[in-house]
Amino acid sequence: MRPAPRRWTIIAAAVLLLTLLIAAGLSWQSSRRTKSPQATAPATDPWEAGLLRAVQAHPTDAHVHEELAAYYGEHQQPFSALWQMAAAQEVGKTAPALSRRMAEALRQSGLPDVALQLLAEDRGAAPTSADLAMAQVHLEMADPAAALAALRRDPAATGSPDGLLLEARALLALDDLTAARDAARRYRS
Repeated sequence: MRPAPRRWTIIAAAVLLLTLLIAAGLSWQSSRRTKSPQATAPATDPWEAGLLRAVQAHPTDAHVHEELAAYYGEHQQPFSALWQMAAAQEVGKTAPALSRRMAEALRQSGLPDVALQLLAEDRGAAPTSADLAMAQVHLEMADPAAALAALRRDPAATGSPDGLLLEARALLALDDLTAARDAARRYRS
């Protein structure tokens, strides 16, 4: 009858060991959950590092996200710029200028069709600047006829200095030298 106490000792030791393993696993899992993963590589540029700290300190400030987006745009990092512009939009920033910058980042990313779609959706807020941006994207896509159509939708776009320059470029691409010279002449005056 001696084997019974030894059996209970082994069962108690196994339960204790299992309990310790479960506790250790839960402790390890909770310590991993509290550490936030570093989403970005450490910034080597002090200006970028300062902007990243500002975003971390004020995540609901759209202006800080826009500043970081502008930095990324200037440094040819269009996807990072898009991410920050989307964050600015998420915290409540809505402005035609933000849509234009997003379209520019999409164009830089090699997505001109998506940029054109965004500009077309945003055209109602500020048609002249949307048409100018659309004409620019069409010219970069080697579609001067579509660029002219975008410019001519709004007389204010065609009459503006930027519009005249875009019109001259589009007409030149279409081999209409006389009209291109005329647009260039109106641009200079």
